[in-house]
Amino acid sequence: MRDSIENISQLQKQLNDLQLENQILKNILDKAGLSYHKGLSVLGQIDTKEAYDLEQGKRIIHPKAITENMAKYAILCIHVLPGLYHQEV
Repeated sequence: MRDSIENISQLQKQLNDLQLENQILKNILDKAGLSYHKGLSVLGQIDTKEAYDLEQGKRIIHPKAITENMAKYAILCIHVLPGLYHQEV
């Protein structure tokens, strides 16, 4: 019985935290002049499919040389970012 009460309390706290975070994010959108409800309605309207482009490979831009910034970005993607997404649970 005590465990279930603790679980309910934890869930209620998480719910309250998420509601607070949601309100903070909505306030940020309001201050930026962005409509939260308008964004939701736009998401609901995205049902169109783009036409498949048989020559989509032509859009790829190949650099003439690898720059230092490109190398730094590659290292960041390989060594730093995977750790953010592949954490043990």
